Amino acid sequence: DRLYILGESDAVPAAGGDPVPQIFWDAFVQRRGNGFGGMVLLMIPLGGVFFCSLSTLTYVARIMFAYSRDKAVPGSALWVKLDSSACPVAAIWGAAIFAFILAIPSVWNELAFTAIISLSTIALNIAYVLPTLARITVGRHRFKPGPWHLGNWVYPIGTIATIYMVFIVVVFSLPTEYPVDPNKNLNYAGVTLGATLAVSLIYYFFPFIGAYAWFKGPVHTYTPSSGSLHGTDTPDNSTHPQNLSDPSLGLDKEKEGHTAAGKQASVVSLHM
Repeated sequence: DRLYILGESDAVPAAGGDPVPQIFWDAFVQRRGNGFGGMVLLMIPLGGVFFCSLSTLTYVARIMFAYSRDKAVPGSALWVKLDSSACPVAAIWGAAIFAFILAIPSVWNELAFTAIISLSTIALNIAYVLPTLARITVGRHRFKPGPWHLGNWVYPIGTIATIYMVFIVVVFSLPTEYPVDPNKNLNYAGVTLGATLAVSLIYYFFPFIGAYAWFKGPVHTYTPSSGSLHGTDTPDNSTHPQNLSDPSLGLDKEKEGHTAAGKQASVVSLHM
């Protein structure tokens, strides 16, 4: 079975050829005489994958809501809506549906699955390192240090982080095995990354109607110094996140009865 997994045997393994279930299966067959216990234990990593997926959906929905609040994505008026418990339900369902549609090709094409997994890792690393790269290059003179910062160590640390990101992008763009066959084992992560960047650049720079013409940056909905929303100076104005009274944000008014402090705390927790 192990030789089959490594591609060095024609024997058909009991677990269908997937390496992880096969390892669990073999371990219990050797010790207990059957692989049922291995399949039970397999539920542990599968449960981890499930909860990891929930965590991913949570932060993707938060990002989608935040970008929609800034009117940076198509359909912002829909994705920014909150329900009665101040939860961005539309953004959550939108993120889930988009992820489901993106994963459909992997049902019948293993190359699509590999590309999606690789692209996720590549894109995540790029998103992490871009602020660091900006800090040590174009933003180095405009950076305002906070209570804790790296000082001059930011330059060697930021450089190492950037080099590592480039390394990760290259590694996860390589084929999973050799010789390379475009129909069997070519890694299309690099292609999909390039297509994603191309669509993003077109969306931003398209003449007259691109985002460059109307996107003005983050929408400020709360000012800590004044304790107000949208520049108002009256702390009593419904400061619950559901009542960010700008109609263009698509947010409904909240029920009365909350204290101003409690409402402000809700706003802060939403945007943290």
